Amino acid sequence: MIEIPSGRYFISHSYKDSVIRDEMINLLPVDVEPFIFPPIKATPAEFVSNHLIDAILKCNGMIYLNEGQSAKSFWVAFERDYALRANKPVFAYTPSACIIESHEAPPLDLAVFPSYKHHEESQVQTVLEFMRKNRYFDLWIDRERLKIGDMWADKLEEGISDFIKRGGYVVVFWSGVSSQNEWIMKETLSGLQQNRVVVAGMEDASIPDFILNLESAYYVQLVDENGLSLNRVDDIIVRLYWLIFRNQYPELVYE
Repeated sequence: MIEIPSGRYFISHSYKDSVIRDEMINLLPVDVEPFIFPPIKATPAEFVSNHLIDAILKCNGMIYLNEGQSAKSFWVAFERDYALRANKPVFAYTPSACIIESHEAPPLDLAVFPSYKHHEESQVQTVLEFMRKNRYFDLWIDRERLKIGDMWADKLEEGISDFIKRGGYVVVFWSGVSSQNEWIMKETLSGLQQNRVVVAGMEDASIPDFILNLESAYYVQLVDENGLSLNRVDDIIVRLYWLIFRNQYPELVYE
């Protein structure tokens, strides 16, 4: 087993893997103290991820489980990446081989192409600003990328193609008027052709078949009867971390 420096380590895992987690903890040297983040309930008005980040930053490093339900956990993907960005030593435990190895891959390239109706910009911008400033996403924003004289259709297609090649996604902020917007539909279809669309529901609206047919990982309803749910913004963010990890590091995906 690789030598793990002494200190307190955040154990990143699915709670469904608690038996495997405990077996792994029994393998740790006596000077490696495991920290298990307790399950918490958050209101729609708060980010669960903020509590997690605080706990990660207080630890000396992280050990994550990379098989079983933990490999399917959106939160494990998020926690691992945040620890890497904080320059914490990160280790992976593989239960089937009973080994702990150093995780050497760099943080994710979080490329996201947002597609939305501009009259909804205020609410969408709240989400996008948080993603960029607080969660390290690289966003393709038309007003920042397009210049006078550009062929808009070509530039949009180039942007989508580039972000998808980097392992990213088109994130469609879907509302009742989205299906009537030519640009949103073009951007959505471009992403769908590569199976790289994640849908963020912005209001109660008729849901088209292409969304209903998506796997559950690719659709999150962000707005409820009380408005924008920060808890659900967290949800779509950690899903994107998980999905992008699988695209950029398929050799590290264990299930």
